Amino acid sequence: MTPSLTRARSNPNAEMKASDVEGATREPKPESPTESASSEAQAGVGLLRQTSQLEERAAEKDHYHEKKHGLVAAIAFNTLNMIGTGPLITAPFLINSTGSSTSLIGYACAIVFCLSDSFVWGELGALMPNSGGPYIYLRNCYGRDKWGSLMSFIYLWVFLISSPLELASAFKAAAEYLSFVWPWLNESDWGTSLFGSIFALVCTFALQQDVSRVGQIALFLAAMTLAIVAFVLVSGFATYDADYLKPPSDAYDDKPEFLWNLGTAMTIGLYDLTGYYDVNFMADEIQNPERNVPIAAVGTCGVVGSISVLVILAMLGTISPEEMNQLVEDESDEANYIAAYFVEDIFGKAAGGVMAVMVALMIFSSAYAMMIGVAHVPYAAARDGYFFSIFGSEHPTKKGLPDKSLWIVGILTAILCWIDLGTLIEAFATLITPTQFMAQSIGVWLLRSDEHFGKQSIDARIPLFPLPNIIALIGFGFVFITSQNYLVSGDIPILELSVLVLIVGVIIYLAGFARIHKLWPYNEAAAPQV
Repeated sequence: MTPSLTRARSNPNAEMKASDVEGATREPKPESPTESASSEAQAGVGLLRQTSQLEERAAEKDHYHEKKHGLVAAIAFNTLNMIGTGPLITAPFLINSTGSSTSLIGYACAIVFCLSDSFVWGELGALMPNSGGPYIYLRNCYGRDKWGSLMSFIYLWVFLISSPLELASAFKAAAEYLSFVWPWLNESDWGTSLFGSIFALVCTFALQQDVSRVGQIALFLAAMTLAIVAFVLVSGFATYDADYLKPPSDAYDDKPEFLWNLGTAMTIGLYDLTGYYDVNFMADEIQNPERNVPIAAVGTCGVVGSISVLVILAMLGTISPEEMNQLVEDESDEANYIAAYFVEDIFGKAAGGVMAVMVALMIFSSAYAMMIGVAHVPYAAARDGYFFSIFGSEHPTKKGLPDKSLWIVGILTAILCWIDLGTLIEAFATLITPTQFMAQSIGVWLLRSDEHFGKQSIDARIPLFPLPNIIALIGFGFVFITSQNYLVSGDIPILELSVLVLIVGVIIYLAGFARIHKLWPYNEAAAPQV
């Protein structure tokens, strides 16, 4: 409202200009019936068009909301990720970490660490229900116009390497299981690597689907996965021998070595359990993410973690820890398809072959659920201007599908399938520990002092805060420092290479990306809040 209009309305006796008086006293030109009808018709048509457009937009929005994944689908995605890359792959390597059933102590510790961490994911997912997960969490936890830009970029840089490592381990494990049926796959060094690469590209192509269809497929695959796990549990406990769980008398004699080996067991446990946060990466595709994302994270971590322990116990009741350990020490093929070997021992060769095919399909299903979540992280960051722009492409007709990000992840995964399976598993767990788990546990402390996020009222706050954060920090820190290294133990330099990856990421950010995009420390204004 302008001042002149304000004064005129407040003082009805105020003087008017001559032109105002003239306009006020001039009789309006009468409108013919035809002109009146025409103008009314045009106005009506315009109103109808506006109403129709609004209705179409509302219908499109409602339709897209209906196509998003509900709570059941969110749990299915997390479950597939966890079980598929779980004990049916790693059980022999877990036992080999300490040489006996004492490795279950490290596995149990990993469950405690991950369950504590799931509350962190739940609170952050409720506060920031957007696709991208830790990329968004770290940016806001450490300050959007300060360290947060660096932390989120480093996370994305590491994520672009670590996630294809995990995916490659899954596809290669699927190929290893098929070698039970086709032994020629293991007759050369390239057989399982080639099939793993093919699986990676097939999965990438299969994910070029509408959002709702991906969720429907995930539900079917989750049901099949649970059926396989149920069969293993029933078969294993039906022939159970509890004596196999007794550790040898000298298991704890060398305490420093035992504690160091527990770190390896925890690393394998961490690999098995990762995935309880899969839908945090794609929260924009989840209905009511403030509620469903935290439930899916905490619920699947606790339930599937318990199921994983039962699966290991079921197999250990039939195949002794000594036999499992020997399979790994001898580099036997049976260690790579332990579930098929387990079923063969009970029901015969044919049943083992069926199990091998089913587990290979289950692992593929896990990677299927994992890959779509992985592709959403760099996609969301690129669209916000915090990562390389090529990742920000969205499919022209399939809403919500990060097409180029998906293909880049798929191609990197296919390349990494040519690395040894054990190296893939440990390299993945080592890389993500500092930039994801530890950084977020610290970040929640910082976020709670933030004027915007710290005062929000949500139902998914971390219980007994900060105890779960402290537990997670201690556990993941121990996993990181006990990783394979060359300087201390003379092993593969996974720890050293992980540190090198972090340093290279910092250099790329400071010397190139941040300078070009005017991000911290070169920014002049605060970064936008997401």
